[in-house]
Amino acid sequence: PICRLRVHTNLEARVVVLRLTPGFDDSAISCLTQAPDLRALVLSLYGTGNGPSHKAAFMETIAKAVERDLLVVAVTQCHRGSVQLSTYEVGQRLMQIGVVAGGDMTTEACVTKIAYLCGRGLKGKRLRDAMATNLRGELTLAEAEENVALNRDLRL
Repeated sequence: PICRLRVHTNLEARVVVLRLTPGFDDSAISCLTQAPDLRALVLSLYGTGNGPSHKAAFMETIAKAVERDLLVVAVTQCHRGSVQLSTYEVGQRLMQIGVVAGGDMTTEACVTKIAYLCGRGLKGKRLRDAMATNLRGELTLAEAEENVALNRDLRL
């Protein structure tokens, strides 16, 4: 161990995980994202970050959520691999909207990380940057390792 164990109990639990399936209901997602106290939405996408390509209402709902400063993070439904939003057109659009790629984080690690960071008071750009940073080994992608210096700056 590098240092003593510290237990953080101030966690933000207002996080929703949405596992996309073929034929999902856009209006249900719209209702979910409009919950007044919701802090984050974790999208469980197909493969490397692909989703529905012909659902304009879905993209519009996600864009409006991001505009309202709701953190939206994309993770993969696959047991191996990672989200790389630049791979497919849908992922590229999500990235342009402001969705954060969760890399190879599991859904559980992603939710826990959001709960921890929001509990520490992070918001906006600082929160999005911290989500893309490897804090405790939850991200193993090369680009996450490049962000280790940011971790030190955030003092997390």
